[in-house]
Amino acid sequence: MSTKQILFILFIICQVTVNAQKIRVQGTIKTTNKQPIAGALIYDKVTNDRYGSTNDDGKFSILVEPNSTLLITSVGCKDHTEKVKGRITFDIVLAMEAVALEEVEIVSKVKNKVIPEPTDIEVKGNFFHLRTKFRVPREMFKSNTRLIFQPSIVNLTTKTTSRLKPVVIDGQEYLITQNRLYGFQRDQDPLSKFGITKDSLFQEEVALYHDSMYVKNPRHDYRADVDISLENYNRILYIDSVMIARGTVNPLRFFEFDLVAMSLTDDKYLPKPELQLCEDKGEVRLSFQPSKADIDPNDFESQRQLADLQMRLRAIEDDPNSTLNAFTIHGIASPDGPHSRNVSLAKARTENAMKQILSRLSNNSKQFMELNSSSSVASWESVVELMIADSLPEAEKLHHAIVKHPKDPDAQWKTALYLPFYKKMVSAQYLPRLRRVEYSYTYSVFRHLTFDEILRLYNSDYKKLTRYEFYLLIKNARNDKFETLSRQALEVYPKFMWAANELAAYLIKEGRAEIDLLEPYATANAPQSVIINHAIANLEDNNIAKADSLVSTLPDHDDYKELKSIVSVLNGNYQLGYDLYAKKGGLNEVLILLAMKRNEEAWEKAQRLPMDNAKCLYVRAVSANRLDKVMEALMALDRAFALDPSLEELAKVDGDVLDLLE
Repeated sequence: MSTKQILFILFIICQVTVNAQKIRVQGTIKTTNKQPIAGALIYDKVTNDRYGSTNDDGKFSILVEPNSTLLITSVGCKDHTEKVKGRITFDIVLAMEAVALEEVEIVSKVKNKVIPEPTDIEVKGNFFHLRTKFRVPREMFKSNTRLIFQPSIVNLTTKTTSRLKPVVIDGQEYLITQNRLYGFQRDQDPLSKFGITKDSLFQEEVALYHDSMYVKNPRHDYRADVDISLENYNRILYIDSVMIARGTVNPLRFFEFDLVAMSLTDDKYLPKPELQLCEDKGEVRLSFQPSKADIDPNDFESQRQLADLQMRLRAIEDDPNSTLNAFTIHGIASPDGPHSRNVSLAKARTENAMKQILSRLSNNSKQFMELNSSSSVASWESVVELMIADSLPEAEKLHHAIVKHPKDPDAQWKTALYLPFYKKMVSAQYLPRLRRVEYSYTYSVFRHLTFDEILRLYNSDYKKLTRYEFYLLIKNARNDKFETLSRQALEVYPKFMWAANELAAYLIKEGRAEIDLLEPYATANAPQSVIINHAIANLEDNNIAKADSLVSTLPDHDDYKELKSIVSVLNGNYQLGYDLYAKKGGLNEVLILLAMKRNEEAWEKAQRLPMDNAKCLYVRAVSANRLDKVMEALMALDRAFALDPSLEELAKVDGDVLDLLE
């Protein structure tokens, strides 16, 4: 005997041990004319515990104590008791009850008798469907009464309640009285639009009911209740609230899909580079001959810098994206010679340099430029500093010579002349370095920023970035910065579709889809990646109806086949998606077959699902239970609970397996 066989036998023994205190009994309940009774309630006569109810075919399958006594009740029938005595099958016949009740006796005699037949509630797409029927017993409904049947949906996940449309049944006398009360303008009665007359009941006083309601999340769990009220002209005769369905039939709660969001790559939707207004500057030094106001023609470096400067200024002037803002020049004379002459010389050098530098610029450019000029004479202290920088010992001797005349530059010059190193060192090497003109200019330019400049601008004020600069940053962003950059881009540019799409795709990948993100862009002319991402986000948020309207705009192409199939299945158009999943097989195929009520095929496929997967075992139990294969269903359900205990809580509100827990 194999290990698997041994384990299976042990499992069966465990099941027998666990359920030894109760036995499962099955059977049918019919009327004396052999019509099946749907919704007949089965109780323990001693403890009054409810075991279950019959289905539309009058069948039941319940777990009971071997020696218990069953109490069966149904509207319009006499109560019936049945001793189990260890039996497991029953064929029970209920006698019809025909008792004329006085109005004063209605509360006591009819209580717990006005019970709609238990029914299945189902969710397709974003719509909750309730189909049921209820009897209106002759003995309780009189000509002068009104019966109000008010169903409601209870969302067990959010603990909220929503009401469906009511049904109002008026007796003939009551209807006549209401007409007179409202002057034969029945529309003034707020309940008139929901009304039917007793004469319009059919199938032996059984009324059919069907209504639906939009629900935001079809994966939530629901139950159905009904409030029933019987009244005459001046008082309520009977009122009750009954739960008619404890859980939703929704096999697609386990439907699995994994869709990949799409980036927006079409060039026509990508931002284009934009010019930014920047400020740049430049500076240079020009040297002069001793006692001369003109630039030294023999100084090649000065001539080269002058030509280069004139060329750069002219290029700025000719560039439509650039504008010269200001030009500043400062002329300096060396301190050798009389100070008054040096002051004049510095000023002359400044004026000549300004004239020569700006000679090639147009008057229009010069008219709108801010021009600044100044001049000065270098101090003897600056000569000392140059010599100290070169580590010359003579610097200290020059310093001692000039400090004797701290405020007299002429006396300082005359004293320096007598130093032995003045001619060969000071005059030949250091004074020429002080004869110069310094200038600077600033200009504004519209140009594309470098990536480093974009980063600096982002860190200083991200609101100054262009769309294209945000685009570059987002494209090169790390994961931890991607979302922040994208949201900042949308903050600055609320209509930035590329940023919105990329953020939507990122959030879908992270499992945090936002359905409002792409709503402004998902128009008829939107790129397909935007439509797809918006549809996926709505699917993740269980807004199936919205996703369906979105994918309907996509062309019939293989690239969109899976998305369209998923949306079709979840929206209740099962066959459109089944063809794809029939080829793939597995759990999703079984779920779609169950949704289509193709239970035989579902059970056949379910037996091929893995036995070590809790969800697959649970679905196997659902498939078996629909075909009344109770033992197979119980075994699969118990193994599912062992692998995933959370499924036991789900089973308590799942209309497909509720009866297995009773």
